[in-house]
Amino acid sequence: MAVMLIVALAGVCASPAAAAPPSQEPPVAKTLRLPDLGGRTVVAVTENAYMPLNFVDPVTGKAVGWEYEATEEICRRLNCVVQWQITSWDTMIAAVRAGQFDVGMDGITITEERKQQVDFSIPYMVSQQFMLVRADENRFSTAAEFAANPDLLIGSQTGTTNFYVAVYEVLDGNEANPRIKLFENFGAAVQALIGGDVDMVLMDAASSRGYIGANPDKLKIVGDPLGTEEFGFIFTPGSDLVAPFNAAIAQMKADGYLDHLNTRWFFMYDPTAPAPEAATSGAVTATEVIQYVPTAVPPGDTQEGSCWTNSLAASGREDAWRCNVGESGISDPCFSVPGDSSVVVCGYDPSTNNAGFGLKLTEPLPQPDVPEAAVEAYKNNGWLVLLDDGTYCGFMTGATFALGDERANYGCVGGEWYIMGDLQPGTVWKAKMATITMGDNGAQLKDSKTADVRTVWR
Repeated sequence: MAVMLIVALAGVCASPAAAAPPSQEPPVAKTLRLPDLGGRTVVAVTENAYMPLNFVDPVTGKAVGWEYEATEEICRRLNCVVQWQITSWDTMIAAVRAGQFDVGMDGITITEERKQQVDFSIPYMVSQQFMLVRADENRFSTAAEFAANPDLLIGSQTGTTNFYVAVYEVLDGNEANPRIKLFENFGAAVQALIGGDVDMVLMDAASSRGYIGANPDKLKIVGDPLGTEEFGFIFTPGSDLVAPFNAAIAQMKADGYLDHLNTRWFFMYDPTAPAPEAATSGAVTATEVIQYVPTAVPPGDTQEGSCWTNSLAASGREDAWRCNVGESGISDPCFSVPGDSSVVVCGYDPSTNNAGFGLKLTEPLPQPDVPEAAVEAYKNNGWLVLLDDGTYCGFMTGATFALGDERANYGCVGGEWYIMGDLQPGTVWKAKMATITMGDNGAQLKDSKTADVRTVWR
């Protein structure tokens, strides 16, 4: 397993060897006409110990995460079926190399050394590593200060990028340095940090944020990033899955789906939030339409960034924005806070009871530019929808597919159903639902239905 995550897409090697040159990516497909794997079963393996890429949700007990959703989406586009398996990090690369699994993932850094053992996909993510420490830590704030104090200990996992950065960028280059305490997984290392058995764990910013969110009074990040690394999927050498996966990844970058995953898992997921209440049972008698306006900045960490245009998800609102969150990616929609032009609220997600976070603006907001046509179209839409069966569907801002003259406007939790075209307002709003298969001519209708809409957030 590699270290934890600031998200971009495409950096440091996991060993002392020099970093590999940037990977060559295939041309981006202009349509959804990707290779068709004919319903083939793909055996995928992960560890379930690397929040937020792959882990067991503490509320639901289900295995979830960025890599789960990305792999399921890849197979949806390629017409394959994922069969999930779990193994330890220590055996994962060898098991994939031997053909026990078709594809492996665990925030695995692309390195020349590992390329001698397995085939890699093109990068799907970039991560930078930071020092995760206890909230009351005041003995050091830089790697040099940490290294200078012989009493301080690092928690890590053998064979990972975190381990090698600890050895070669923080300490003295001795892989047997007794100041590095090894653990079975990063979750155990973080628990040792909280318990005072070690003094620092190296992680990427976004994953660190996940642990901080679960332990808000116990952990914090200090210092500057210590390195950059590229993550990729691993395959059995010579696998015929590499090229199809690469094509799907390139397309998901181009159409904004990876940005969607980054927003969902690095900014919207809250491991401390209670499970959302189940939708009220029974038929919908009237659709609730909610115009969300933040009254204040939510408590917790505030990040820095800027907004360059009005929201694509909440496209009819002059107070909704599409924003860059630091170096971590795009968040859309973010909302102006009445009376405070220095900050917006991003990541608000009723589907997970996440109140979002404040984004301190490094540049003034631009002048609103919402065409009248967008205002009219938005009367029949929202940025989040709750259906009568309790399913949440979010507006998709990137390039999507079409059936006839109707665009797939919303993707629904679970990844199978889409809402086609605009919603149909009324006392009870309606949504035209569809599932698809991919063929030589692009998206083909598989199944359809009309669903009642319980709630629309606008």
